[in-house]
Amino acid sequence: MKKIITFCLVGLMAFTAFGQPQKQLKKLDHPQVSAAIGETTKIEPINMPLKSKVSTKAMTLASQEFTVGVTTYDLQSNAALQNRVHRFSDGRIAATWTGGKQSPATYPDRGSFYNLFNGTTWETSPNDVSRIEEIRAGWPSYAVLGNGEIIASHGGDPSRTQIRTRAQVGTGSWSNPIDVTAESTWPRICVNNGTIHILSAYSFTDVGGVARATIKYSRSKDGGQTWSPKDETFELLGTDHYFYAYSADDYVWAEPKNGMIAFSVASGHGDLLIFKSNDDGDNWEKVTVWQHPVPFFDGNTHGPQLTDTIFCPNGAQSLAIDDNGICHLSFNTYRLFWNEEKESMNYLVYYSHAMYWNETMYPFYNANQYRALDPEWNVEYFEDGSLLIPYGFDFTGDGRWYSPDGAVAYRNGGLIHGTSIAMAGPNRLIIAVEVQDKTALYDDLWMYSRIFLCSYKYNETFDEWTFDTEWKHDPSMASYDLYEEEQVLMDNHGWFRMINPTLHMFDNCMYTQILVQESNDDKGNFYVFYQADEMPGETSNASSYNPQAYQPSSTAPVQYTYTDNYQIMYVEAVDFSGANIPEIPMIGIEDIKPVKEELTIYPNPASNMINVVVNNPVNCVIYNMTGQVVSNQQLSEGKNSVNISNLKPGVYFVSAGNSNAKLVVK
Repeated sequence: MKKIITFCLVGLMAFTAFGQPQKQLKKLDHPQVSAAIGETTKIEPINMPLKSKVSTKAMTLASQEFTVGVTTYDLQSNAALQNRVHRFSDGRIAATWTGGKQSPATYPDRGSFYNLFNGTTWETSPNDVSRIEEIRAGWPSYAVLGNGEIIASHGGDPSRTQIRTRAQVGTGSWSNPIDVTAESTWPRICVNNGTIHILSAYSFTDVGGVARATIKYSRSKDGGQTWSPKDETFELLGTDHYFYAYSADDYVWAEPKNGMIAFSVASGHGDLLIFKSNDDGDNWEKVTVWQHPVPFFDGNTHGPQLTDTIFCPNGAQSLAIDDNGICHLSFNTYRLFWNEEKESMNYLVYYSHAMYWNETMYPFYNANQYRALDPEWNVEYFEDGSLLIPYGFDFTGDGRWYSPDGAVAYRNGGLIHGTSIAMAGPNRLIIAVEVQDKTALYDDLWMYSRIFLCSYKYNETFDEWTFDTEWKHDPSMASYDLYEEEQVLMDNHGWFRMINPTLHMFDNCMYTQILVQESNDDKGNFYVFYQADEMPGETSNASSYNPQAYQPSSTAPVQYTYTDNYQIMYVEAVDFSGANIPEIPMIGIEDIKPVKEELTIYPNPASNMINVVVNNPVNCVIYNMTGQVVSNQQLSEGKNSVNISNLKPGVYFVSAGNSNAKLVVK
């Protein structure tokens, strides 16, 4: 087993790679489109599309999908997304997100929208969900606190960390604010054995007038009445280490496991780090995953000195802890360089990677720090499938996966821009990545984002985690290793295209959160939450981030589009028991008719009896929304009558052979 390498609390050793020989960049068949990266705002995307008409489109969902809420405000994170959904042991699910519906110019009702799934339905109608705060807020982070729940969010005037609680889940009003901080924002919350932990960003302007940011830490052992520390700079990220490196949403908590808590931090300005604690934050272990080639990196100062591009994390990340206390990390990267013409740090839009790493692997660094995440020069760091996607999937099979003319560049940069990871039992984990797809374009120019899933499983023989090539194979997702001079077709066994390419062809799908009940005997408990929008880009600000509001001419009036964004819960009725995941049928354009022919249910909705038509003798299982088996019987070829009179009204899943369908009982 590869040795776990950790770095304790020591000053970052100063070193430089400028004097080392640098290899020349290979001339790749890619457009050299780039965008600027800022100190705290992450990036300045290339110009995105503009709409001037009010949206009237209604979202069409697949049978496995359910609307959780609707909002016009669509920016859910500046970099990483975590801790917004939770499943309780009784099958209930709590979900929160940033919402707002009133006037895209200001969104006066912006805040933490919340809904609770009771096992059958969402308790509040998706169109009626509103914020829990009494002030303008948003970007919530959710956790369970005793028998109740707690949400930390960003907001106020001036902005500061906001906290709301209630004593019973789903019952009563949310409490008045708990005082944590007077200056830090963008909080992420974690609760372990009743102790509340909060990470937040502190932004300021230094003596030179440059915007800076760092991470603050707060902890409460009495439900928020007292805090120690309270809004203090995290010790291992203080002024002697990474004071300028991290900003809003560059940090995520893992779900606590067996008393252990952990969080990761990542950005293009500092090291990619994991911090672990087994004593509720009294002591921390620091794990360096990737070491930045320039200590105390400052783009304005060090950028002009760069002699090569830097492959580095872009801030998108997700963290999970397994039963043995090993941290598993999925994260995304991009490629930075100093743009002499613009005199700023830029990233190459079309160079992105999706990565997987755990503590049994070697860290991503060697003598040549500039190439630390470049598989062209450091192939040894991408063994065991840790490089999930080079650039992305080539859906058209022409050796390119990017759009020749344009792309949407989100705040964390690159065309692979989001990720989520979750444990699915003790021996398996699931990873989601968000990849832009050129097969369907907005205005024949801008790509929509799709969601893809893969799995890693623990190999007891070799004592390591390996990519599961048997989980799924989608031959239509051909991708190419575009670092090679000749096109090399990548092996896509083990990938699952979650987004229905027919129903969501013209929807932008991102901000994923995977939710799996971790148990050896877990059935029907695979959930993925995401946001779907009818167009790419962001509507949140009147700036170049906002395709609906952006105007290239300073004299042109700002135009807004009221575009509904749907918060969606995707559900798969699968069996994780024994860490084995059966084949999940992918519903694509070519698969819709065969799937319907294999399993037909009518009438639907129904209340007493249903007819189930199958092509072959199969076992038919009906699950409720909590994953419990409510009916199980053998079917014969042809039409079968199934009694459902004992089922309560609600939504159920019917599984027969390799086919699944949604059943509504009235």
